[in-house]
Amino acid sequence: MPSLKAARAAFPLCHRVAKASLSFSHLPNRSLLDAITKLIEPHFQDRPKRVSQPVGDDHNKVFMKVQRVKTLPKRLRVTLGRPKRSGRFDWPLEELMNTLIAAQRGMKTAQVVGFGMVKPRFGIVREFVLLTEYLDGHVNGLQWLRKHPQRTAEFISGCMNLLMDMHSRNLIHLDLWVANIMVPEAAEGAMRVIDMENVFTYPSRFNAQTLGLQLGFLYRKELSQFIDEASYDALVAGFLQQRPEVDAAAFEPIYRACKHMALSHKTRRRIFLEGELDITPAQPSARA
Repeated sequence: MPSLKAARAAFPLCHRVAKASLSFSHLPNRSLLDAITKLIEPHFQDRPKRVSQPVGDDHNKVFMKVQRVKTLPKRLRVTLGRPKRSGRFDWPLEELMNTLIAAQRGMKTAQVVGFGMVKPRFGIVREFVLLTEYLDGHVNGLQWLRKHPQRTAEFISGCMNLLMDMHSRNLIHLDLWVANIMVPEAAEGAMRVIDMENVFTYPSRFNAQTLGLQLGFLYRKELSQFIDEASYDALVAGFLQQRPEVDAAAFEPIYRACKHMALSHKTRRRIFLEGELDITPAQPSARA
């Protein structure tokens, strides 16, 4: 099981920035450290609860996330690197751990550059900081589709290949939508996947249902702007013909529902863990 202690051992160089203590495998140069400091220095109550943006200049840039950690139990768990009762970590640590595991398994993603916590010297964490590789020469899938709507089928084929590559490495991404897929601007580049907090690092016992969730979720969240449902269904059918191991009877109802339902993180995880989704229409309540 991954741990915060192991992650710190892999990033042994510690650097204090304002009230943050950051861990690196290699220290960035002074200009990049100064840019990171400028984003961290304002009092944490004066900035948004979540900051996600590139930091640095054109020659030396990283992508930086600063996420507020809410509630005392979460702050204690993140400070101590302890999981919840479910065995999962809170979101900031999940993203760190999963991104490191994905890189170890050879997945094309944004590598971790550094991470740390914003907190008083002897206090508990207020914010978690994650620094990842800036994917120069890539744009997110939503931006790419807006620029190349005529290549939507090509994009979908690439997403399906990426999805199966992740499955082959036992990485199950439950928040896989178009903006979490980075597309190379040059033809010879490779698609990459980002935002790894809602990822399981072991296979589901309900692979067909999970795949139905992933492909339905991919269509519903923005992709439906670029392709009609019948055309997307045809692409999915062709994809499944190449994978006879997928149980179509288990796949189909989940896929069909997930194309049109807003699903919480908890609901998506239940499909992965239990293979179940309540698709019964809500009944009107009886009058007294």
